[in-house]
Amino acid sequence: ASLHEESAADVRTFHRVEHWRDRLLTEGEDALADLAIEVPDIDMAGLRKILRAAAGAAGEGRRKASRALFRFLRGQLSD
Repeated sequence: ASLHEESAADVRTFHRVEHWRDRLLTEGEDALADLAIEVPDIDMAGLRKILRAAAGAAGEGRRKASRALFRFLRGQLSD
Protein backbone atom coordinates (compact mmCIF):
# COMPACT_ATOMS: atom_id res chain seq x y z
CA ALA A 1 0.00 0.00 0.00
CA SER A 2 2.82 2.39 0.87
CA LEU A 3 4.54 1.75 -2.45
CA HIS A 4 1.28 2.45 -4.29
CA GLU A 5 0.85 5.74 -2.39
CA GLU A 6 4.39 6.82 -3.28
CA SER A 7 3.80 5.94 -6.92
CA ALA A 8 0.54 7.90 -6.99
CA ALA A 9 2.30 10.89 -5.42
CA ASP A 10 5.05 10.68 -8.05
CA VAL A 11 2.47 10.62 -10.83
CA ARG A 12 0.65 13.65 -9.36
CA THR A 13 3.94 15.56 -9.12
CA PHE A 14 4.88 14.58 -12.68
CA HIS A 15 1.55 15.83 -14.03
CA ARG A 16 1.76 19.05 -12.01
CA VAL A 17 5.25 19.74 -13.37
CA GLU A 18 4.11 18.99 -16.94
CA HIS A 19 1.13 21.30 -16.50
CA TRP A 20 3.25 24.22 -15.32
CA ARG A 21 5.98 23.62 -17.92
CA ASP A 22 3.42 23.68 -20.72
CA ARG A 23 1.66 26.76 -19.36
CA LEU A 24 4.91 28.65 -18.86
CA LEU A 25 6.08 27.87 -22.39
CA THR A 26 2.80 28.87 -24.01
CA GLU A 27 1.43 31.64 -21.77
CA GLY A 28 4.62 33.25 -20.47
CA GLU A 29 4.11 36.05 -17.95
CA ASP A 30 0.47 35.21 -17.21
CA ALA A 31 1.40 31.68 -16.17
CA LEU A 32 4.44 32.98 -14.29
CA ALA A 33 2.23 35.24 -12.18
CA ASP A 34 -0.14 32.35 -11.43
CA LEU A 35 2.74 30.07 -10.46
CA ALA A 36 4.18 32.74 -8.16
CA ILE A 37 0.83 32.86 -6.35
CA GLU A 38 0.59 29.07 -6.06
CA VAL A 39 4.26 28.58 -5.06
CA PRO A 40 5.39 31.80 -3.37
CA ASP A 41 8.86 30.49 -2.45
CA ILE A 42 9.80 29.41 -5.99
CA ASP A 43 13.17 30.61 -7.31
CA MET A 44 11.83 33.28 -9.67
CA ALA A 45 15.28 34.42 -10.83
CA GLY A 46 16.22 30.88 -11.86
CA LEU A 47 12.87 30.35 -13.50
CA ARG A 48 13.06 33.58 -15.51
CA LYS A 49 16.56 32.65 -16.70
CA ILE A 50 15.34 29.31 -18.04
CA LEU A 51 12.29 30.92 -19.64
CA ARG A 52 14.46 33.51 -21.41
CA ALA A 53 16.59 30.71 -22.83
CA ALA A 54 13.48 28.83 -23.95
CA ALA A 55 12.00 31.93 -25.60
CA GLY A 56 15.08 32.51 -27.72
CA ALA A 57 15.52 28.88 -28.72
CA ALA A 58 14.26 26.91 -31.68
CA GLY A 59 14.43 23.26 -32.71
CA GLU A 60 16.75 21.19 -30.52
CA GLY A 61 17.52 24.23 -28.36
CA ARG A 62 13.83 24.56 -27.61
CA ARG A 63 13.62 20.90 -26.58
CA LYS A 64 16.67 21.28 -24.35
CA ALA A 65 15.16 24.37 -22.72
CA SER A 66 11.88 22.51 -22.21
CA ARG A 67 13.70 19.65 -20.49
CA ALA A 68 15.70 22.10 -18.37
CA LEU A 69 12.47 23.81 -17.34
CA PHE A 70 10.92 20.46 -16.45
CA ARG A 71 13.92 19.52 -14.26
CA PHE A 72 13.86 22.92 -12.58
CA LEU A 73 10.13 22.73 -11.86
CA ARG A 74 10.39 19.15 -10.61
CA GLY A 75 12.96 20.32 -8.06
CA GLN A 76 10.81 23.27 -7.01
CA LEU A 77 7.38 21.59 -6.99
CA SER A 78 8.19 18.21 -5.45
CA ASP A 79 5.90 17.45 -2.51
